[in-house]
Amino acid sequence: MIKKVILFCSVFCVYSLGAKTLARVGNREITDTDLEQFKKGTRNVSSLAGQYDDKHFMDILINYELALYDAKKKGLDQTSEGRQAMEKGLYNYYIYKMVDSKYSGSEFSTSELKKFYKSDPLLKLNRLCIPFEVKNAKSFKEANSKLSILRSELKSRKISFQQAVSEVGLHNLSHLNGTFDTVFLGILLPGEAATVSKMKQGEVSPVIKLDGYVEIIQLVKIYPFNSIPLAEHNTRMKIHNLETTRDKLNQSLRNRYKSLVTVYE
Repeated sequence: MIKKVILFCSVFCVYSLGAKTLARVGNREITDTDLEQFKKGTRNVSSLAGQYDDKHFMDILINYELALYDAKKKGLDQTSEGRQAMEKGLYNYYIYKMVDSKYSGSEFSTSELKKFYKSDPLLKLNRLCIPFEVKNAKSFKEANSKLSILRSELKSRKISFQQAVSEVGLHNLSHLNGTFDTVFLGILLPGEAATVSKMKQGEVSPVIKLDGYVEIIQLVKIYPFNSIPLAEHNTRMKIHNLETTRDKLNQSLRNRYKSLVTVYE
């Protein structure tokens, strides 16, 4: 397993100029700086990397160069599949340089993490939905009316949530009904999240119309910040920032090069 991880990391090894040459493969040099960068990269992705000596890492770097040499000798870099593979590698490196490298090893302050958690807390929810036929006004009206009645009975505590689920019965979206103990606000559908974010603990939402079904959500619990380890908070915020920054990059590329793009109907 460690060899697979290390081989993956070696793709990102950037060869240095002006350092001490430790080995040569064809016209490519492997320097002491390359070795140290490679070792550092493997430590970042695997705790097992510390078991291996420099010879082990040098062998991997040499094997990597030999494989590239043989691939080029066989003309694989000139094939359609080879060019596609190189383009994918370049794309991944581009995303890494433009986005991912900026968040490598990011550590956020507790105040930053609390602010982020407030926007995307961990919740316990009850959800009840009823499907309707799309583009069928009568079907929608019937589903909406039935769910509205159940909502009123839930709010007035005439029935429990479990009784409301029984009233709805089984249907093709029954898997969406029930109690969900640990759900982050951010994974809900936009229409759900927009509603739930304004709710207080214990509150029942208005009827929410979604694609082919209507639903209500009861916000049972908002878990406190300290219910999750700080390390997990940090990881979640890092992933969020990565995704947000990638989205911004994609949008900037669309705006900058919009004259290059033609979409045919």
